[in-house]
Amino acid sequence: MVLAVAGTMAAGGSAVGVGTASADGPSYNGGNCPGGMTCTHWCPGDPLPPGSQVLGWDWNVCHDWYWNSEGIADVTTNVMYPWSGPPHPAAPLPPVVAPPPPPPPAPHPFCSPRGVLFPIPPICDEIGIDDPPGSVAARENRTP
Repeated sequence: MVLAVAGTMAAGGSAVGVGTASADGPSYNGGNCPGGMTCTHWCPGDPLPPGSQVLGWDWNVCHDWYWNSEGIADVTTNVMYPWSGPPHPAAPLPPVVAPPPPPPPAPHPFCSPRGVLFPIPPICDEIGIDDPPGSVAARENRTP
């Protein structure tokens, strides 16, 4: 019983193309795949894509496709095969929004630059903070 469920899960996962792209599978990102989408490459002789009952494409050539809530989109021909209704040109995808920039680096811990009138430990160059600039290199070049 457990073996049958595991086999069914594995077969279902590979047919759907779940997950990220891998070198072994037909799913990929980039190339002619629209940004933010995971596409699948299908060629004659491959298992039928899930939802293939709505497809009316040329079954004698390879296709790159993705699916969404509307239906299956053929990337090469830019045709949407909706779950119901006739095929039509696929709508343009929204632009991919760039991720936000990384946060600024955390400020270094409090330290006193070497040579201040009233130093409060630690001294910056003793803990690896280059304040004033060049102080860490100068400290490394000193002889004891």
